[in-house]
Amino acid sequence: MLSPRYVDSREAHWRVVPLERAGFQKRQLTAGDVQFPEFTGEIVLIEHKTVAKLLDDMASGVLVRQLRRMCEETRWPILLIEGRWQQTEGVLLNTQYSWEQAWNMLMTLQDMGVRLQLATGPEHAVQRILELAEYYAKDYHPSAARAPAGDLRIAALSLVHGIDRVKAGALLGHFSNLAHIAEAAPLELEKVAGIGPVLSGRIHKFFTGREG
Repeated sequence: MLSPRYVDSREAHWRVVPLERAGFQKRQLTAGDVQFPEFTGEIVLIEHKTVAKLLDDMASGVLVRQLRRMCEETRWPILLIEGRWQQTEGVLLNTQYSWEQAWNMLMTLQDMGVRLQLATGPEHAVQRILELAEYYAKDYHPSAARAPAGDLRIAALSLVHGIDRVKAGALLGHFSNLAHIAEAAPLELEKVAGIGPVLSGRIHKFFTGREG
């Protein structure tokens, strides 16, 4: 029997109500805003962001931490982006980002394994959630055959400003996996070629959310 469908109890009332009507239960989730089972029983997680909130959380680092947690929880992490992209003189409205910078970040998230979905507004966002719940409940869906691009470990480390593929490879060569890198103190990270105090601090903050 498939597990229940959940919507985070901290979500906006307008989103919770229609999902409850569709059979979702309220629950405080540890990752994502919406959870439902894929046909095998594994969970699918959706993080829902308006364009404005997405850009704010991109700047603060919250977005990366949230999606990294989702990638740890499931092979089916989805980022649902609601709204329209507006830009003035090459810069996205009320942000420091150009469209190219924002899109490069989204492509990097895709390399980590995050699947992108778009919605034009609030009602469409709810509609897409319900459609995705039905889609992933099928005993076959094309997403099952679609693999993320590249080495996910390299893609994850490349989200740290200043870490390129060479430095990411050196870190993995020294520590063998992401878990050991995440647990390493800044001084341990600095034993890797090319990783100085600034980069070690950024890596430590990326994985822990705390200054070194």
